[in-house]
Amino acid sequence: HDDAFQDALLLHRDVSVGNILIYENDSGERKGLLSDWELSKDTNDLQIARETERTGTWQFISSALLQALVSCHSTKDDFESFFHVLGWTALKFTNHPMEGDLLKYSLRHIYDDAFLKVGRLRGGVGKQGAMANRSLSRVGFVPSAFCDIIVDFEDTCASRYVQAPDPDVVKEVSLMIESETNEKRKIIHMNNHEWALHMRQTRLDSASWMIKRCDEALQSSDWPEEALPRFEHKLPKNLYVTGSKRPNDVSTQELEQTS
Repeated sequence: HDDAFQDALLLHRDVSVGNILIYENDSGERKGLLSDWELSKDTNDLQIARETERTGTWQFISSALLQALVSCHSTKDDFESFFHVLGWTALKFTNHPMEGDLLKYSLRHIYDDAFLKVGRLRGGVGKQGAMANRSLSRVGFVPSAFCDIIVDFEDTCASRYVQAPDPDVVKEVSLMIESETNEKRKIIHMNNHEWALHMRQTRLDSASWMIKRCDEALQSSDWPEEALPRFEHKLPKNLYVTGSKRPNDVSTQELEQTS
């Protein structure tokens, strides 16, 4: 994803469960592949967006795009989509105490949330609320490197929907940190709320933090091993978004019937 953005000037715009393929190479090492670039867009054209266009697979589109809080798709939206893929997959396939109707409700409330506003299909309120409440961090996943990365990604993506800290305070703390020892810097990071928020928000400026954090997690041996497929949860057949690729299990005829 980052290579395509940096080298080919393309933004994928449909990061989703169906477009992330994991395979084993000849040496038994697992690799990931981001497929289906038909909705990608040249970065030079990203500022040119129709107001009604929200590209992607509904469950994984960023809350900002679904609520029309931003006018066009950016890397921040794709980064958030990676988090929603992680969260959706974690709820469906890993060990945690949420079961039955509560789990089904949570999946639908967070990822399928949709409503009409002034005649336009909107959503994302469930996603934003879940991130603000750190809902995934509080689910009760088995303590592990996997759980830790969910917490970090949720903190980071949630920060996008919080008002940016006072730039004067950020500048002041930044100058103070430059003259401190590493130990004191850690204390400042932990105790200064505005600086901590600033650091989380700047993580979304590029892919480097997310890539580094994934690499750190993958190097850990502390990962849950058992997958627990709980139930099949498909995108509702009448839920789609203008400008997006239709869900795999929805025919063109069905889309025409719901439009």
